[in-house]
Amino acid sequence: MDRHQRIVAQVASKVKDYFTRKEPFRISHGSTNSTRPNLKKRVVDISGLRNVIKVDKQTRTALVEPNVPMDRLVEATLPHGLVPPVVMEFPGITVGGGYAGTAGESSSFKFGFFDRTINEVEMVMADGKIVKASENENADLFRGAAGAVGTLGVTTLVNLRLIEAKKYVKTTYYPTRSIAQAVKEVREHTEGEKGEKNDYVDGILFSKDHGAIVTGEMTDYLPPNIKPQTFSHALDPWFYLHVENATRTSNEPVVEYIPLAEYMFRYDRGGFWVGRSAFSYMSFPFNKFTRWFLDDFLHTRMLYRALHASGIATRYIVQDMALPYPNAEKFIEYTDKEFGIWPIWLCPLKQSEQPTMHPHTKGELQDTQMLNIGLWGFGPQEPQEYLSKNRALEKTLGEMGGMKWLYAHTYYSKNEFWSQFDRKWHEDLRTKYNAGGLPDVHDKVHVDIQKYTDMAQKDWGMRLKNVWPLGGFWGIHKSIQSKDYMIHRNSTWKWKRLGASRRWWMWCHRGIVQLYVPARWKVKCGCLSLQKHLQTSISRQSHTRQGINWGWAKKQTLPKPIRGASMAQLSFIHTDLNDLFLRAFKECATSIVNNLSTDANDPATTAAIQTIVAQLNYDYSRLAFVVDNVQGRIYRDPAWVDAAVAALDLIAMSVDPAFRHPVLQIRGPLLVQYQLMKVLQARFTEMMAIGAWSRGFILFIGRLGATRDSIGSLTPGIALHILTSMIDASQLFGGQNLDMLLGFVIAVGPLLDMQALDVVDRFGEKLRLLQERAKRRDTMTGLSVFGLLKLRESGWGVGGTDVS
Repeated sequence: MDRHQRIVAQVASKVKDYFTRKEPFRISHGSTNSTRPNLKKRVVDISGLRNVIKVDKQTRTALVEPNVPMDRLVEATLPHGLVPPVVMEFPGITVGGGYAGTAGESSSFKFGFFDRTINEVEMVMADGKIVKASENENADLFRGAAGAVGTLGVTTLVNLRLIEAKKYVKTTYYPTRSIAQAVKEVREHTEGEKGEKNDYVDGILFSKDHGAIVTGEMTDYLPPNIKPQTFSHALDPWFYLHVENATRTSNEPVVEYIPLAEYMFRYDRGGFWVGRSAFSYMSFPFNKFTRWFLDDFLHTRMLYRALHASGIATRYIVQDMALPYPNAEKFIEYTDKEFGIWPIWLCPLKQSEQPTMHPHTKGELQDTQMLNIGLWGFGPQEPQEYLSKNRALEKTLGEMGGMKWLYAHTYYSKNEFWSQFDRKWHEDLRTKYNAGGLPDVHDKVHVDIQKYTDMAQKDWGMRLKNVWPLGGFWGIHKSIQSKDYMIHRNSTWKWKRLGASRRWWMWCHRGIVQLYVPARWKVKCGCLSLQKHLQTSISRQSHTRQGINWGWAKKQTLPKPIRGASMAQLSFIHTDLNDLFLRAFKECATSIVNNLSTDANDPATTAAIQTIVAQLNYDYSRLAFVVDNVQGRIYRDPAWVDAAVAALDLIAMSVDPAFRHPVLQIRGPLLVQYQLMKVLQARFTEMMAIGAWSRGFILFIGRLGATRDSIGSLTPGIALHILTSMIDASQLFGGQNLDMLLGFVIAVGPLLDMQALDVVDRFGEKLRLLQERAKRRDTMTGLSVFGLLKLRESGWGVGGTDVS
């Protein structure tokens, strides 16, 4: 929590600064699934808040920072046998986005919107104050900030409720042959006995006369001789195409078993069906081969990157609209007539209590449930026609008692917008919590087409992106540049179903797909040397099924497809190949560590560390090598201390809890703590023996004396041992060594003074010994130590965490 508190304090300080100067500001999260144009100025960056701090199996809760995406959250909770009740289908949607925005998914008919599964939030208000909100504390803020798109404050921490996870989802596809039948059956599956039994319900309409209602029941049972269906691998089908094929000719329900995480993120590949639009725009063939060949581009993170960068979002319809059930069929017929967009997504939703900023029904149409309709596809190319059709869509939606979700393009006038919500309630909350420095909801979500059009006409870059296919190529370039494809490649939630020979086939035959990976990334990771090792070794070695990390080679090299060679012709040696991959891992890990930023909050650090952790392969020697490398850089680079602590903390939090020491009974994050303390003592002993003190190293161990992060802190015994060694050292008064010692004492002093009385007494005895040595040195040295003792008497000032 120490790292979290430091970042929140920085955010609060910057927010307070804007509040004092009466300057409006916006929040930068580092990523977005919104399709609104991004024209932000004066931003507060909270991208460093991206960690799952704790998963508590006993209370079934998780402490999560707002920028944790759904896939990382699920990866953190599943090892504990738990899962969030509502998991957004796109892996990149964040916890903070789910709370501040509107997030309703296929389990929302039972649990409601995502914010209804939250126990408590920590927020930085617009005046810089840090508050907590829950049903029992600041309840009006807790309810009011949900769905208010960050217009009341900045969410910095979420206490999230979890439920028991099971291994599979028994999935049933119910074919439908009309819009009316689909709307009727989707509700039936959320009510009564069916609603109790089902954990997930949604639907897809492929056309007016073909659809499917999809239900899911969590289960640990897999019938004999049944193979789980997956959707995350390059050769897997896209979910919507799979359901379409399964229900096209059948009138009977189709049952499959899908691993839980695969079910949750089943729409990731293809972004539901938005990915198909990319093929249409680029006039590229759409078939199984091209989807496999371009798989890295066709996950939601990459698709959204390309959509934003290309400028296509300004003429693409991406709208989720919640309607009362009686008008759903009529509305779908309207969208078919005006837009002709198919497929359409159906998702039943349990409404939140009013007043709320979420979509809701009112008056005669008020109900506990409503139906979300997802309309995603190309709109008119001509800007004025695009605008008029969107305005007509909003008008028709309102007439039918429906409401839009606010993540997408919104064209309502201010009065039209606020006629849907309780404006007085929301503005009273903004006044009560001093939120005037933040934009109001309409200002934040409204798209000013005229302003954007004027900007596009003046900006040559934006004008060029409107020329086909330049915008598409620019979007592809920016999505590759983001390296978001690495996130999916390294995801651990994916169902591990491929054997070694299957992975070998994919590695050999997908070599050409790796051509688009930027060469500079390979150079930076030191992977060209791995390529050279592999190419020279393949001619003389044969592969076996055990102990080979094929994924590392597939992800980080550019191998040539092997043609005309059978497995029998390849005479490989198992041990040599394992050594080869270990050498490659060490080269890449060393290069990544040496290239990490000195900024502790740099978002790129997360991706880099996750790349390393994903390749540890439960091998303790690899983990020890990484920790040693981090300490080695600290020894050489004092400016990297805070970033090193953050990096080690991230490694500790990312390590699988099942990862264990080969001999000792140590698992998960404790492995990092153990190795860290082991190397720390060895390096300190070496440093004292040669008499060359390292400022970076001493700053680091002092920092550990004040930390409470996942990597743990110095034990009192180690702290006293280090202190004694430094005081007794003959080099104490050489160079800046005394300054380093004083900084170390300031850092660990609060830790030692909170221990048992004997530890406090020993600490005091060491300081008196230091004072005696200092007095014998000279007056200024004596005064420095005297000042240190006075600081201790005063209780270490503000807590002693400032090592400077």
